[in-house]
Amino acid sequence: LTIILLFSHYSCLSCPLSAYSFSILFFLMIRRPPRSTLSSSSAASDVYKRQDAPELQLTMGDRGISVAHLAAFVDQCRNRIVAEDILDDREYLDREQTLPNPGYNQLLDFEECPTWLVVSKFVVPAIRDRKVPYVDILAEQFPHLGGPKPPTRFVSHSWSARFLDLVHTFDHEINRAEVYVWICCFSMTQDKERLELVDNDEVFSEALKRDETEHYIMCDHSMQALTRMWVLFEMVRSVKFGKHLVLAPLDVVANSGVVASIQMSKAQCTSSHDSKYINQQIQEAGGVEVLTAELRNAVAKALKSGIQTKLLQVVQLQGQLGNVLHEHGSFEDAMDILQQTIQLRLSLLTDGDTLCTEDRFSIASWQLKTASAKSQLGKLDEAETDLEVVFKELKCLSRLVSETDPLSEPIRKSLFDGSLLLSSTLRRQAKYQQAADRLAQLVGLVHSDTELADIHLRLGQLLSHFSWKSDLAEHELRVAHEHACAVHNADSAIAADVLCNLAHVVRRQFKL
Repeated sequence: LTIILLFSHYSCLSCPLSAYSFSILFFLMIRRPPRSTLSSSSAASDVYKRQDAPELQLTMGDRGISVAHLAAFVDQCRNRIVAEDILDDREYLDREQTLPNPGYNQLLDFEECPTWLVVSKFVVPAIRDRKVPYVDILAEQFPHLGGPKPPTRFVSHSWSARFLDLVHTFDHEINRAEVYVWICCFSMTQDKERLELVDNDEVFSEALKRDETEHYIMCDHSMQALTRMWVLFEMVRSVKFGKHLVLAPLDVVANSGVVASIQMSKAQCTSSHDSKYINQQIQEAGGVEVLTAELRNAVAKALKSGIQTKLLQVVQLQGQLGNVLHEHGSFEDAMDILQQTIQLRLSLLTDGDTLCTEDRFSIASWQLKTASAKSQLGKLDEAETDLEVVFKELKCLSRLVSETDPLSEPIRKSLFDGSLLLSSTLRRQAKYQQAADRLAQLVGLVHSDTELADIHLRLGQLLSHFSWKSDLAEHELRVAHEHACAVHNADSAIAADVLCNLAHVVRRQFKL
């Protein structure tokens, strides 16, 4: 606050009140509004100009940084430690100063650095004079990765936990350049004045309450995050906003050996001001016992959701195992594994749940492989029945997806392969006409000369079993030869195979 005081003393002798003196005191208060309320500049170029124009500060809801930025930051820190000979100046590893630091005054071991140490060594020095959040610095250092954006992930974590545990929270993300996270140590200016918290102790909620934002709780082996008052308070607000919590990484939760329990009454907070504010909010929201029960329920739901996610991954891995066994000719094992996979996936459906198009296609693919295994094992009747079911499902899926849908081509290919398999199964049962009919339905699904050559060759072979359809068989084989030559030369093995079949059909018509 800038306070300007103007003091004036005067008396008027000509006035009946001249015996009195008047003192006038003027207060002029000029206060800069908190940064969290400043309007955001949408222009990307503004992101890189804030050292000269602090009024262009982004709002909290726009201060997400990509997972790719985090990875680049980690690499940069590791390189700087070696290049600048950055040492570990901690004499003790704990605040109580009971655990001596074996790496004291040695090269900093970034792999074991807690988040607070990373912030003090690499974040605070970079923003000390500029008073900007570190997301701006990252945008300048790695311009090819872009600037801050609205986050899709909000992370609650303990500053005492390893920084790399925080980074590993997002190891499962595939499109790292497109996943933006809100992390307090990067998204808030780490200045002692804490100007962002003036008039608003909950600036974090601007990022958390966005519809697109998921709330992640960073888990380490001691589950420190659940002992921090700020983390629990963020979880309280998350429940209020109707968010579903995500505990990550789940492998750490499973192997921690620590119960993910909530005890708000024992939660700790470094700042006395923050502790007082949070306790006041807790009382206004119903008290410790009420909120503890809500948070425990939220954590239980998060664990159930995590288990569901892991089981879905198991389903996919088991499906891959079945496919590999099928390709290796272990048809009995493949059939058993794929049938178990289908049953497991269906068992994960809860009341009211329906399978999405992708899941329906996965199940149809496994059913197709199962039918193929049965056909190879000589279980032709079972294979035929299963293939009829799969064929109907794939036809239904083909009508649900558009031509531009990524699933469109895999579904078409499965329809093609399934029809060939069904035709082959029917043929092995001497059901030649039914087999030919199935192949004839495929022509509209085929896009390439190779597939057309295969279909017409098979049709010609099937029709050749009927002496009164030899002319049709000849026609199909000639068409197959044309398509084979369009892809390969006339002397290729495929073209030769078609000609060999054609010769037999022509001979049977006495066209010697």
